[in-house]
Amino acid sequence: MKIVMVIGCGISQVPTLCAIKDLGYVSLGIDGSDKACGIKDADIFEQCDIKDLNKILKIAKKYKINGIVVPGTDFPETAAYVSEKMRLPGIPLSVAQLCTNKYEQKKFLKDKGFLVPEITYMDKYNYTWGISSEMKFPLVIKPIDNMAARGTIKVNNRSELQNAYSKALQFSRSKKIVAEAFEEGMELSVDSLVWGDSVLVFAVADRHFALNPFFIEVGHTNPSILDEDTQREVRKVFIKAVKELGITHGSAKGDLKITDRGVMILEIAARISGGFL
Repeated sequence: MKIVMVIGCGISQVPTLCAIKDLGYVSLGIDGSDKACGIKDADIFEQCDIKDLNKILKIAKKYKINGIVVPGTDFPETAAYVSEKMRLPGIPLSVAQLCTNKYEQKKFLKDKGFLVPEITYMDKYNYTWGISSEMKFPLVIKPIDNMAARGTIKVNNRSELQNAYSKALQFSRSKKIVAEAFEEGMELSVDSLVWGDSVLVFAVADRHFALNPFFIEVGHTNPSILDEDTQREVRKVFIKAVKELGITHGSAKGDLKITDRGVMILEIAARISGGFL
């Protein structure tokens, strides 16, 4: 019987756990909490910190898993590490790391010719460090390594930087914070499955936010209301970026914007969206 390991047993992982069962495979759920709501949907459950790569590898070897997936949570490094060690289909660890570092990814994509927002590191001793005169307010202050807009806040002037930095710091695993130029435009969520050179885009959805200055997503319009030509360009840019990043197996999720300069990439993650898209 084939066993598929699922990183996380929260509400965003429940559909994957159920799909594995529907396909006739055995699901092995991993979560740091023994009270996670998806435990009941897993055929096997092991409690473990999903950031503990070596312990999860030990569990994977114990059950001789046939595959590992990370749906709706930003820990592709865990899956990449296990996949590399057990020679399972997956992305390289270096690719997973690039997909969880907001600064390095934007730098990489910019070097490849993609349109991305200007971004810089912030320093805890000088809240304007790295923010040049070319970076106009408003700015978006965010942790370099979190998802779902945790710790992300829009600032309109320099006097707001210190408070925004402090809030972002609470949500950064590495304690690194970045400032990113805020770009006007309609924001989209693009979801895909990836296998080799094939990138199957199955959703282009309009994102809806509330609670300014925070970026709290309250829903999607799916399919997008954009015209087909614009959606075609969005898919083209997204697919090209996925291939440049080196995502070859699993899934890829992009946040993109329609700006007056063209289709801009805000971020691409090596996972499927969380929530209920």
